[in-house]
Amino acid sequence: MRVLYVEDMAADADLAQRALRRSAPDIEIEVARTVEEATRRLFGPESPPFDLVLTDLNLPDGSGLGVLAAVRTRGLPLAVVVLTGSSDEKVVFSALQAGADDYVAKRGDYLSVLPLTLRAALERYRAAAGRRTRGVRVLYAETNERAASQTQGELAREAPYVHLDVVSTADEVLARLPAAGRASEFDVLLLDYRLPGTSGTELIKEIREVRRLDLPIILVTDDSDEEIARQALRLGAANYVVKSPGYLRRLPWVIENTWLRACSVRNEKALASERGRLAGIIGSALDAILTFDAEDRIVLFNSAAEPMFGLTSQEAIGQSIERFLPGSWVSPIVETASSADGEGPGPANRKILETIAVRATGEKFPIEASISEINVDGARLRSVIVRDISERRQAEQALRRSEGRFRDLAANIKEVMWISSPDRTRLEYVSPSFVELFGRPLEYANRSYDERMESVHPDDRVKMAESIAKSARGESYDLEYRILRPDGTVRWVRSRAFPVLDELGNVHHVVGVADDITDRKVAADELRRSEERFRQAQKMEAIGQLSAGVAHDFNNILTVIQMNLSLLQTGVALSARQRTAADEIGKAGDRAANLTRQLLMFSRRQTMQPRDLDLSEVIAHMSRMLNRILGEDVHMQLHFASKPMRVHADAGMMEQILLNLVVNSRDAMPGGGRLVIETSEVDFDEVLAAKSAQARPGAFVCLAVSDTGGGIPDDVLPHIFEPFFTTKDVGKGTGLGLATVYGIVQQHQGWINVYSESGQGTTFRVYLPRVQKAFAPTPAPDVVGPARGGKETILVVEDEPALRMVVKMSLAHFGYRILEAATGRAALELWKDHKDEIRL
Repeated sequence: MRVLYVEDMAADADLAQRALRRSAPDIEIEVARTVEEATRRLFGPESPPFDLVLTDLNLPDGSGLGVLAAVRTRGLPLAVVVLTGSSDEKVVFSALQAGADDYVAKRGDYLSVLPLTLRAALERYRAAAGRRTRGVRVLYAETNERAASQTQGELAREAPYVHLDVVSTADEVLARLPAAGRASEFDVLLLDYRLPGTSGTELIKEIREVRRLDLPIILVTDDSDEEIARQALRLGAANYVVKSPGYLRRLPWVIENTWLRACSVRNEKALASERGRLAGIIGSALDAILTFDAEDRIVLFNSAAEPMFGLTSQEAIGQSIERFLPGSWVSPIVETASSADGEGPGPANRKILETIAVRATGEKFPIEASISEINVDGARLRSVIVRDISERRQAEQALRRSEGRFRDLAANIKEVMWISSPDRTRLEYVSPSFVELFGRPLEYANRSYDERMESVHPDDRVKMAESIAKSARGESYDLEYRILRPDGTVRWVRSRAFPVLDELGNVHHVVGVADDITDRKVAADELRRSEERFRQAQKMEAIGQLSAGVAHDFNNILTVIQMNLSLLQTGVALSARQRTAADEIGKAGDRAANLTRQLLMFSRRQTMQPRDLDLSEVIAHMSRMLNRILGEDVHMQLHFASKPMRVHADAGMMEQILLNLVVNSRDAMPGGGRLVIETSEVDFDEVLAAKSAQARPGAFVCLAVSDTGGGIPDDVLPHIFEPFFTTKDVGKGTGLGLATVYGIVQQHQGWINVYSESGQGTTFRVYLPRVQKAFAPTPAPDVVGPARGGKETILVVEDEPALRMVVKMSLAHFGYRILEAATGRAALELWKDHKDEIRL
């Protein structure tokens, strides 16, 4: 507030300035010594705006009333307060009638109430200005038309802001007033004492007791009967006016003064109500509220503060605030807040601070406090709202410990833990294991939903999107899907998500765990293949046992047929037709013998003559014959190990394995291609052996036959070793070739693996136990053992197994001792070893 103080006494002016600086620093005061100086300061072109003029009545060059008249005449928006050294009511009344807002008498300790007087005068002036702007409505009950007309004329001239409605009877007054509890359109009632059929006092009683209206009422009387005035005041009149000479000039002031007092009463009631409401709020507040004055003495200590600090309100009031709140932080905060929030009365607040308070017992405890300052009627008060945060601190510490354990757990487990928004557009947390599993930095997890979805395998994105939609609806899911790492590898991930609901049942966020299950998937696939291979081996074993029984019985029958056929052909002269029939029987017998031999090989019942041999050498000896079988369109390549591949095996059976595999490869390459035959040594440990149902740890020789044919279809591959299963046309295969190979390998304690891709060719790998001792080739033993009383040893050289079997069986029947060779090289070796015995 800016005040111009017109005072010629320098001592009085200085005292006023010092008093206001001390008790009301928000009031800025400037001094003018004369009327002329005051006028220049108020109306000059460079004059700063003032809110109020405080003027002494006696000045060297005039009167303070002249300053007042100048302000009101020129319409300056200023409140005016006059200072007088006397208590003459006429002087005061003249000043108020001239438009002063208030007055102060220079006696006693008037400077202590000066700030309150100035603030109240400014408030009233501004309220009156507001009323003048909108007008004051007055209902005037007057029977005398001449008096009513004079009153209207006077108010129109002296107080045009007063709008006067005139009625002549009490009934008309009551008709214009509202029912009880309703708002009235009038601000003031002006009632003449003498009304037709009643009196003004009776009407006042009706308005107050029956209608219960709180309108300010002014009673107008024809004489100065004090009893009438007292009666009117007792019934609820706010003021009265006597129709004495000049009363109309006083009437505007009486109306406005009455209205001001009514407004003041209403304001006080509202303020009392507000104070009561505030007291209720303060009393019911859960936080402690401590208010203290300029001397740091507590003036308010609410009920919530009592248990917090451990003493009653009566005990706390009057004590220093520093007893409970250390002054090291209270005072600086107030000063900082005051300087930051500007001028004038009103709260000066600072942000919430966490610090330490002290209970009555001396115990310290953590608090959250906010402090404010306010000027109330010139008095500076400070309030601190205190909240005990001991439990919150403990909860925060527990939460930090819990979060620490959670982060330690998340950082040290392989699974990826994550928290996201329900729609998965925002990932709120992801554990460090994300980097190892997804092969991407943690920042990648904060990218957009579409970018993150790019790491999911294209074939799995639809089911991933469906699972995310389920979690957004409040459903959990357990999903296995594939991801694409930046290095191009594909990993299998199992993701489990669980929605977390709020108190309304809505999905607040989703938590989940993602685990790398690639190794488990691979192991499961391998286990499934191993189980399939094991079932296949069991099936083949059962078929082999059946085949062995059939082949044994069939071989006995076939031997009789072939023996009798040989006797028939050698002992009896046959006609040409009979000989032709006998030849056909012989050919059928040969085919049947070959079939029997293959069945016996498959069932591992064929008699073996094993010896130590070099598998690479066996292949080399057969290479010329294999080239003739393959033809010109197939290019054969031989890759042998750098050292002998020693196995203990039947040489003929090894040749049979190689022959059957080569023939199958040739048939798979009708348009030509490349055939590769390799030998190598392989050591199987426990881990490597576990990947195959038939493999076992140890040292083995591997025979690999690879072609560039069309490959074996996936639906055919599981059946290729089954007897009589063939994909060749009728008459072009018996379906025993690979079954025979399987039987021979099993009989030699080995196993066979097949790898094939459609359009990429096929590779057969035969694994046989490797001979660890020094290599010393063993000569081929007799095929059928010593002759039964025979005297001749015969060497049978025949590369066709079936024909060689027929010859052996025939000669054995007659008691010859037989040596068998399938190749010329083998025959020469047998000749060298048995040349003294061989007769034919």
